[in-house]
Amino acid sequence: GIVLCYRRQFIAGGLIALIFTGLNILWGHQQITYYLILTIVFLALVYLVYAFKEKQLKHFALSSAVLLVVAGLAVLPALGFLIPSADYAKETMRGGTVLQTNPEGKQESSGLEIDYAFAWSYGRGETMTLLIPNFYGGSSHYALGNDSECYKQLRSTGQARQFCQAAPTYWGDQPFTSGPVYAGAIICFLFVLGLFIVKGPEKWWLLLATILAIVMSWGHNFMAFNEFLFNHLPLYNKFRVPSMSLVIANLAMAALGILALKELLDHSKEAYFAKTYFKPLSISFAIVGGLSLVIALFGSSMFDFSGNSDANFPAWLVDALRADRQQMLRSDAWRSFLYILLAFALIWFYIKKPFKEIYFVLGLGLLIAVDLWTVDTRFLNHDDFVPKQKAKEILPTEADLQILQDKDPNYRVLNLTSSTFNDARTSYFHKSIGGYSGAKLRRYQDVIDFHFSKGINMNVLNMLNTRYFILPSQEQQGKTVVQRNSQALGNVWFVEKINWVDGPDAEIV
Repeated sequence: GIVLCYRRQFIAGGLIALIFTGLNILWGHQQITYYLILTIVFLALVYLVYAFKEKQLKHFALSSAVLLVVAGLAVLPALGFLIPSADYAKETMRGGTVLQTNPEGKQESSGLEIDYAFAWSYGRGETMTLLIPNFYGGSSHYALGNDSECYKQLRSTGQARQFCQAAPTYWGDQPFTSGPVYAGAIICFLFVLGLFIVKGPEKWWLLLATILAIVMSWGHNFMAFNEFLFNHLPLYNKFRVPSMSLVIANLAMAALGILALKELLDHSKEAYFAKTYFKPLSISFAIVGGLSLVIALFGSSMFDFSGNSDANFPAWLVDALRADRQQMLRSDAWRSFLYILLAFALIWFYIKKPFKEIYFVLGLGLLIAVDLWTVDTRFLNHDDFVPKQKAKEILPTEADLQILQDKDPNYRVLNLTSSTFNDARTSYFHKSIGGYSGAKLRRYQDVIDFHFSKGINMNVLNMLNTRYFILPSQEQQGKTVVQRNSQALGNVWFVEKINWVDGPDAEIV
């Protein structure tokens, strides 16, 4: 829609942009909307350069004005939740600060702390998963087959099946992951082809958007650039998980690949069709296919395949994990090379002797679909779906039942048998001290940081009306016990005196 507006098709472009921008905002994922805005900024800048070169600044200004009106209209249906969300965000850990310093004595800043925001940063080498999905081991709980080295090594212990159902094969920079970002081998090939044969502004803004997305995804692995963005780009420090920016790359690479196909289809009947396009096709195949082939042949000797979790396992099992990681890289590199070769062959035949467009498009589309589907189902398949009724069946433990015998609803529970401030299960039955939220209230997060990060402060727990503790049993492994706290102060209380202090920093101590 935006492109159509810049091509002076204001009605069609404006309507398309209005509908889909509105849907994007209504979906309620502000971080994705933020990335969309960044992409549009690159698009507008490239069109501005072209407008300046072609002396069409008046047309550019008119198109931009139309799009600004469209953006304003697209926001209107979502104001019902955008305004309260923006108001609430000011009081959360993504908003302003109450304290001047944190528990380590460092200066507090508005928005998220950079270490927390950049925790899930893609490794620079990990970018290769766009082309080769299992380049860095797939996921932190990958299902290995019976022919894996880990299975062979663990078979005698009787733990092979259990371990290999969720093996820690991932060895990248992120703390853990459920799977890689995979653009598709054929999509990568078509993207590079598009860089050679697509003309006009679309190529440049899609290329720039892809580069920006990749560099942003590196997070703390490229601090020279990303720290500058974090400190100076408006609203950027409200978001975390830099690897999510790769949604821009996925979109931009696919879009340029489609434009490359359009270029081929539009010129298939020209006399010099084969002569014009065979060379860029061959160069693209040499770059993308050649890279996959090099990794397939030599990748096993280029990396050490050591993961962050390897220290938790004996040396013989780590060796088996490394061998499986090597095999995963090698097999997926060959897989990507095969798909690129098939796509190259199909396009080559079409260039050599054009046949019906529908057969060409369907053939290439089928290859792309099979490529993406077979990788996607490794990480999201029917095993990940459970009946709604079963999902609701969260049964109370013996500890929960014991606490629920207290019919007074005015108390809180602290569960120390799990990751307290990342646990959601406790809240299913009780008013919990812990729990997780990506937008936790700033004041409560300050309490956690100052009084729970290095131990338990009973005075604070009493103030929070913590009547029950769920603790791991000292006598029976895997069991839990309940301990009642008789010092809990209740929902409200009277104070004997007031001590005046100099600001929130002194108060929280």
